[in-house]
Amino acid sequence: ATVIADKMSLLITLRKAEFHTFLRTVDIDFDKLMRSRSLEHLRNCYKHYFFDALPEKDRYSVLADYFRINVFEPCKVIFERGQPADKLYIVAYGEVLTSEPGIDRDTGKKGSILGVRDVLNDNANYASTAEVVDRTITLSISRQDIESCFRDKPLTARIDFELKLLREDCRVNHVLEHPIGIRYFSKW
Repeated sequence: ATVIADKMSLLITLRKAEFHTFLRTVDIDFDKLMRSRSLEHLRNCYKHYFFDALPEKDRYSVLADYFRINVFEPCKVIFERGQPADKLYIVAYGEVLTSEPGIDRDTGKKGSILGVRDVLNDNANYASTAEVVDRTITLSISRQDIESCFRDKPLTARIDFELKLLREDCRVNHVLEHPIGIRYFSKW
């Protein structure tokens, strides 16, 4: 592991059992903390600006409540063409091959987002297959959990989130329901 400090810090080494005891005594949800930090890292390193659709104050905490960490071994299938499109996956570590009939195979590495078109465009099933090449860790979020993230947020936050993820694959309703998008669309 690499530790980088931007101010004077104290680094303590703990064995696994001591670490778990420490977590119980300080009442920290370590899994949520790890999900939050992983999402923040992906946003900073891979410029995933869709995170910006949520209020800055609790952005990563809200997302960490809904994203799940998944570990896949080589040759495992994350999702298969024709299966219900119920989650999108962000590759945090590893390599994934995606294939779709009539389209060249694509390699997804750290920062890649898998299944996004199918989940956000409300497709019933995945249009491609995603198979793990190397041991891979992903952060996944279900369609229902995406809705939960934005339940009490302004409609434009959800639309902004989807536009930034879908880009050229967005539907016209994404543009029409976005205040800036409708201004540009009205000029045509």
